[in-house]
Amino acid sequence: MAREELQQRALGILESLVKEIPDQLGALIASSYDGKLFASSGDLHQREDTAKDIWEMLPEARRVIGVADPGSPLKKVSAVYPSHILEITMDDTFVYAVKRPLPKH
Repeated sequence: MAREELQQRALGILESLVKEIPDQLGALIASSYDGKLFASSGDLHQREDTAKDIWEMLPEARRVIGVADPGSPLKKVSAVYPSHILEITMDDTFVYAVKRPLPKH
C-alpha cells in the first residue's frame, strides 16, 4: 500500500479514535514498520519524536514481558505517568497510542 493510502487510512482511524474515546487527551498513529508518524491529535499532535520513541520501545516491552514468539501479537502496553496514561497497541500496519487522564478515585 502506498504511503498516501496509508496516510488516508490512518486519518480515518484517528477520527474514529477521537470519537470513540471521549476522555482522550491526544492520539497518534505511526507506521509499525519504521515508527514514522501518519496522523495525530491533541497533546500528541505532530509529536514525531514520541511516535519514534514508542516504536523503538515495543520490541523491548515484548522482551521484558516475556512474549517469546515473535509472531505473537502484542495486545496493549500502558505507560503510567503522574498525570496521565499512555495506552499503546499495534497491528501489522500501525502503532496506535492514546493519551488519557488517570482515573479519579
